[in-house]
Amino acid sequence: MRERTLVGLASARAYGHVGGWPTVMTPERARQAERMREDGHFLQAIDSVLGVGRSSVSHALV
Repeated sequence: MRERTLVGLASARAYGHVGGWPTVMTPERARQAERMREDGHFLQAIDSVLGVGRSSVSHALV
């Protein structure tokens, strides 16, 4: 079963499919979050301005 799963995943990648959820933190949003953090904004303000979750912002700033 494991071998067939790995073969299926490799086949999907060959066709350009990527597993998992798409990220909400685009490079542009990450740069904006970094600028806001440097300006002294709290995570609450950053996540509400960007419209993403606080954990997404904190992961991007690490």
